[in-house]
Order: sequence, then C-alpha cells, then structure tokens
Amino acid sequence: RHELQLALFNVIKNSLDAVGPREEKKVKIVLRRAGSSAEVEVSDTGPGIPPGALPGLLSRCASGKADGAGVGLEITSDFIRENGGKLEIGTDAQGGARIRIKLPLHSPA
Repeated sequence: RHELQLALFNVIKNSLDAVGPREEKKVKIVLRRAGSSAEVEVSDTGPGIPPGALPGLLSRCASGKADGAGVGLEITSDFIRENGGKLEIGTDAQGGARIRIKLPLHSPA
C-alpha cells in the first residue's frame, strides 16, 4: 500500500511541477473501474512530453527537470508492476502529459 501511495504521489507531483510556471494550470485526476482493473489517470496542461522522449522516460537517469534525478518514473513503474499493474505514459488531448496507472482489483478473501 505504501509503495502505491508513493507512486501516485510522484505522478501527481510531476504534473503539478509541469504546470507550475504556466498561466493555464490544470491537473486532472480521473479514477475509474475498467473490467477487473482500477485505473487512475493523471493529465496536465504542462508542456507535454516530446515524442522522442517517451521511450526513455522509464529508464534510469531520464529526467525532463533541470534538478531531476531521473529515477522517479522508473521507481514508480517498478512499484506499480510489483503490485500487478501497468504504467502508461502519453500525451493528453490538450498537449500536456497523461499518465495512466492500471491496477488489478482484488476481491476480499
């Protein structure tokens, strides 16, 4: 549970950082059930992710921030994968970043 909280915190913090200096500041968080999965989608009105940068964002030392260490999304993805989920990175319809976290739903034992 703690790892998933950290993963979600990191995704939301990245979106808030991305919209920081912009005049139009929006971070949208959508929660939904999709079959046997729960989805959390975080999108923003930041500058987005350059298409060529998408493949390397989940590898160590990749950061779009001047002060970034480049391990945030990699560790976030690891936490989600260790809990049976998947992290998808893309571009929102408005041009900002969109991160989708898919996690399996578990029924009570």
